[in-house]
Amino acid sequence: MARRSVFDDMIRRSEKAGNRHAKAVRKSLGVKKKKKSAKKRAKRNEQDIRELAGQISVLSQQIADMKK
Repeated sequence: MARRSVFDDMIRRSEKAGNRHAKAVRKSLGVKKKKKSAKKRAKRNEQDIRELAGQISVLSQQIADMKK
């Protein structure tokens, strides 16, 4: 059986108790929670959509040319 550290138990219990307490425990332990950048992700998704739209228009033009 694997031995768990005291910190694992503290974090697990604090997450059950509530988010504010979990944040305080993580801060005291020096554990940082990974933040996600929504703006960057949205911008990347927008660029991907534009690229895919361009590919669709090229393919639809090729299909139209094949039908002629």
